[in-house]
Amino acid sequence: GFVRERYSLTNGDYDRGNNQLKVIQAIINKLTSFSSISNYSTIISTLQDSVQTDISLDTMMSLANAQLDSGKKFTITSQEVTGTGSTGELTSYAMPTASLYMIQLDDSSVASASQAIKDVMEGK
Repeated sequence: GFVRERYSLTNGDYDRGNNQLKVIQAIINKLTSFSSISNYSTIISTLQDSVQTDISLDTMMSLANAQLDSGKKFTITSQEVTGTGSTGELTSYAMPTASLYMIQLDDSSVASASQAIKDVMEGK
């Protein structure tokens, strides 16, 4: 339940997203510990059928080797995108005839998150 529950939480889906982030951060912290990173090839082999990514296995191995060589810990940052929620006002691509609760994203929030991602990708 921790990463799936939203109805009993004060901020609903936003709180659920934050709980999911906490779990992802804990997994990353565990996987990047020295004991795990030194065993990365086994971990990658175990996870490769459970994860969808466009990163090649060679690239993953290069990243793991770079992490081992640097001796540094990963820094995890997050960026929340906000908006206004409503029921039935927006059309779902997956379920176009259903009246669903959906969030209309705030353009400035999306732009801010996009810039934060670009900054990370550019090493800023």
